Amino acid sequence: MKFVDMDGRAPVDYFRTINSAAKDWGKYCNGRSILRGKEYSSSFYSITVNGKKGHTYPAANEGTHDNIHQSAPPKGKRQYRYAK
Repeated sequence: MKFVDMDGRAPVDYFRTINSAAKDWGKYCNGRSILRGKEYSSSFYSITVNGKKGHTYPAANEGTHDNIHQSAPPKGKRQYRYAK
């Protein structure tokens, strides 16, 4: 087993706000980034689940210690610009 999703919130989960998605992303990627000495990046985009609009992110791309290419949202989804 490589990764454990302790609270059940893995990438592509539904989040009511963009800020809650960003906080979850930080929990999901920050520790890995520090332990591995590599940068991680994802895009954030809107989704609709059971008629409710929300936000999510795809699995993060792993970069090097000083460079990363942001993961893209699925085709047809508009990416948010979100500062780290």
